[in-house]
Amino acid sequence: MANKTEHGLPVYKKWCFWVIIAIVFIGIFGASASKKQEGGSDSVQGSNIEIGDYIGKDAKEVYESLTNNGYEVKFVFARPNNGGFSEDGFQQYVIECFESESYAEMPFIVTDDSRNGKKITLTIEYSLTVESNKAQEARDAALEAKLGIVESMTACQQYGKANYSGFNMHSVAGKIAEYAKDDNTWFLKYKVDANGYENLTMECSVTGTTASPVVESFVVY
Repeated sequence: MANKTEHGLPVYKKWCFWVIIAIVFIGIFGASASKKQEGGSDSVQGSNIEIGDYIGKDAKEVYESLTNNGYEVKFVFARPNNGGFSEDGFQQYVIECFESESYAEMPFIVTDDSRNGKKITLTIEYSLTVESNKAQEARDAALEAKLGIVESMTACQQYGKANYSGFNMHSVAGKIAEYAKDDNTWFLKYKVDANGYENLTMECSVTGTTASPVVESFVVY
């Protein structure tokens, strides 16, 4: 008995045709998805560091991992004006530091990053400086909870006016330093006018509490 037909093709041939098409489509889609998964990962295989997740990591380690995985790396110093370096000069300086035997004594660490495709910009700083800054920030925050810096500044200003004629603190514009000297003491260093002289330097240490700040030491020179 003749095979049944549909639109001029035997039914079994039509089903075979669509099965082949489906197999080809699945194969192409699967290969594409696999390739996308392999290429879309932001993992830096050399050290298991994820791009965007290496803040605080050793810059040398990150640099080697990134370059080994085809990234173009640029360095920026986490200091004003790039620490006085030209852009090209700083790149050379960093590479020379990586190759130096003394690098381990004060390595660079990554403090920030940005990327555009395979181009990465790493902001770096000496690790000891970063750790020191973090410790200072923690100390400042702890002291602020006990003794406000605004109240401490006001106490220095009042003390100066009480003991020096024409005393005037140059407010924010005259601030040279302002930090927690220890767990109990703020140290303030400002430009001031006093006794008819302008742009003198004031150093003032304050202890106590926000409700009752106490000027521990005060000098103008």
